[in-house]
Amino acid sequence: METQHLGIKVLMVEPGYFRTSFLKEGSNVQPPGNPIADYEPIRGSMGKELKEQNGAQIGDPKAGCERIIELLMHTGLAKQISNGEIPTRVALGSDSYEGIIKKGQDLIDNANKWKQFSVSTDYKN
Repeated sequence: METQHLGIKVLMVEPGYFRTSFLKEGSNVQPPGNPIADYEPIRGSMGKELKEQNGAQIGDPKAGCERIIELLMHTGLAKQISNGEIPTRVALGSDSYEGIIKKGQDLIDNANKWKQFSVSTDYKN
């Protein structure tokens, strides 16, 4: 990583949906004051999805916090898995894990489909 020589370790936590008060009616989450009309279809579908998730999120926020602390303190399950190393990226929640696996497979499938095109720019020795 770019910061390794400075002794800085980077950890990207990719959380799934956690059951908190974030999506509840009356929370401090406010929609933008001047929304861009072109994004309405996306905003509408995302808003619908979030409303459907409210109260049904699979993630336990207490367990999520415990796992993050374990990563940073090299304890618990993180210690058992990692030999003391902090991963650069980690999914937090089964829904996040499944999304990452799907995205990874999509990237592999696309790379394989376009392999002939991709490698066609190499020098012919």
